[in-house]
Amino acid sequence: MAPTALVIICTGEDYWKYLAPALDSARRFFPADVLLFTDHPSTQDVARQVHVPHEGWPAVTLMRFHTMLKERSWLSAHEHIFYLDIDMRVVGPIGDEIFSQGITACLHVAFMGRKGTPEVDPRSTACVSLQDIRQYFTGCFYGGESKSFLEMAEELRESIDVDNSQGFIARWHDESHLNRFLHDHPPAKILGEPYNAWTQRADTRILRIDKGTLDRPAVGGKQPYDARNAGTQSGPSGSVAKPR
Repeated sequence: MAPTALVIICTGEDYWKYLAPALDSARRFFPADVLLFTDHPSTQDVARQVHVPHEGWPAVTLMRFHTMLKERSWLSAHEHIFYLDIDMRVVGPIGDEIFSQGITACLHVAFMGRKGTPEVDPRSTACVSLQDIRQYFTGCFYGGESKSFLEMAEELRESIDVDNSQGFIARWHDESHLNRFLHDHPPAKILGEPYNAWTQRADTRILRIDKGTLDRPAVGGKQPYDARNAGTQSGPSGSVAKPR
């Protein structure tokens, strides 16, 4: 069994420019077999590359567990699985410190010691009361032992499907669902700011890259207009529609 798989998703021409720097940084500092889902026309130097269409915003992020599970068989041949956003850079050596016998999650750098911004609408399967939430985790980097990761991905896929069937989009899409899961199933290991830092310091391992655009949350279960929705439509009930 191979040690570690690293999942990266990069679709949409606006994001292609982040691909080479992200892959180069992972190759340098993160010893793992990279599974790349992309619509980029060129073949990349990764362990496995899978072509997927760009689904537009927010489907591209909301539906990422569905995307990962398309390669469940390949992923299950690894001891550990981690996911990394395309607009991140690995700037320091990643080692055994991230491994756990369950899920490894990373506290969101913007909400250290705070409750963050979970989905609080009870219409969503991602709902967590602000009175109950203890910590808020980022959706840009997480992972864990292979079996635990794939079981989590399946549960989150099902939760998102339930919301979609009701025409509801959680506030921060997949991250909202991830936080509900981690509220119900506390992670075996918790990482901190060095693994999703805005500013590089001596202990920084993963750095966020400012895209120059704001990620817009869903409001009341509906996704506000966003230019990145090109090729998709968010219906009147707030459901995520596939590209036409």
